[in-house]
Amino acid sequence: MLDWAGDLPDGALHGAQLEQVLHHARVLVDMRGVEASPFAAVRAHALNVRNGLVWLASERSLTLAVWFDDALGLASSPGRPVSIDPAEDE
Repeated sequence: MLDWAGDLPDGALHGAQLEQVLHHARVLVDMRGVEASPFAAVRAHALNVRNGLVWLASERSLTLAVWFDDALGLASSPGRPVSIDPAEDE
């Protein structure tokens, strides 16, 4: 997402929304390989990026969102933004 954020179509995420999603994406990249990262923090950043991908609703972003769904165990809410982590609901 960080590589193609500059090529987003008109009407896609922009301004503060886009910056928020990109912030979470950058944090995920920075956390890669860091063993001390709390699982809940990684999951929270991943959910924010996943929701941003869903809001973009392009073929590329929805494909990536499905990968996030698989990794996060979100089979019950495919293609919809998630406001509360289902793992916290249990």
